[in-house]
Amino acid sequence: MTLAVRVAKRLGWGLLSLLGTAVIVFVLLHLNGDPAKTYAGEKADEATVERIRHEMGFDRPLPVQFGKYLLKVCRGDLGRSTFYQEPVARMLLRRLPYTAALARAGLAFWVGIGVPVGVYTSTRAGGVADQAALFVAVLTYSLPTFWLARMLQRQLAYAHALFPVGGTGTPAHLVLPALTLGLGGVGYYMRLVHTNMLEVLPAEYIRTARAKGLSER
Repeated sequence: MTLAVRVAKRLGWGLLSLLGTAVIVFVLLHLNGDPAKTYAGEKADEATVERIRHEMGFDRPLPVQFGKYLLKVCRGDLGRSTFYQEPVARMLLRRLPYTAALARAGLAFWVGIGVPVGVYTSTRAGGVADQAALFVAVLTYSLPTFWLARMLQRQLAYAHALFPVGGTGTPAHLVLPALTLGLGGVGYYMRLVHTNMLEVLPAEYIRTARAKGLSER
């Protein structure tokens, strides 16, 4: 299978996944009750609900509504937030830099801790350090992220005031959420590196490098 075919296949599955997600969201929206009544509010009269239903197209057949919904999504129109009263796409774009910064910082914790520990324990397989790292890996991989976030916030923000509780503006504001995301992946990546290192260390080219006098580092 050529690279172009593999890429096309992956893109096809990706588009199919997005379509399935759109169907699920659309169905859940209508299963949750009358969207027009939800938008109008509990105290709205029937005339107001009918007007909103007509203006937003909720009185049309469901296939027509779904087709219109897909066309809007393809154009980048994600609708308007009923709570914030502004376009959803604009809200997402405004928050995208914060999301990207958080993802990069979380990845830095993930790789910065997982790779060195995985390499170190692979050279001491079966030892105390390896067993301790395995325990920590299973623990961090199993902890619920929302619980870990609250515990880090309680200990490092409230109890000892080392980092801000929330907000943005400085690198210190990024530490707690990034650490929460990073620790969730540290355990997995640590064991992944550890396992792959154990497979590579006995390889012939490693033995050749040692025979030439190269250091373990």
